[in-house]
Amino acid sequence: MADSNTVLMAFFLLLAFVCMVWMAMISRRAKAAQVAAEAAAGTPTREGDLLKFVVDEAGNRKGETVALEGDAFILKTSEGFARVPTHAIEAQGAELKVKGDVDWAQARRDGEAWRERSHKVVPYRPEELPPEEA
Repeated sequence: MADSNTVLMAFFLLLAFVCMVWMAMISRRAKAAQVAAEAAAGTPTREGDLLKFVVDEAGNRKGETVALEGDAFILKTSEGFARVPTHAIEAQGAELKVKGDVDWAQARRDGEAWRERSHKVVPYRPEELPPEEA
């Protein structure tokens, strides 16, 4: 009797393992299809468009994408940070291009609000700091 229980338990464990592998494969395939569809549509592929420069319609560099927050990119600009909706940015080769009008004053206010929410001060004790080099 113990042998049949052992065989049955091994069968169900093997079945559970096969189901987990199958679900992982389906999940990865769906994610790849979503990224491919976004790329084909010319819309930002989210993580794939981080750390890219953003230019305006005249070709002037506006900043660099450093984060995603909801449906918006956070840009690091010379004036600070700006929060620009992803629908206002389209892929153009190695760069991203701002399409349409963006309220840059509001984008900077939203970007600075993001920076304040995201900023974290890491306190160090004096003995944790590296020695200063002379």
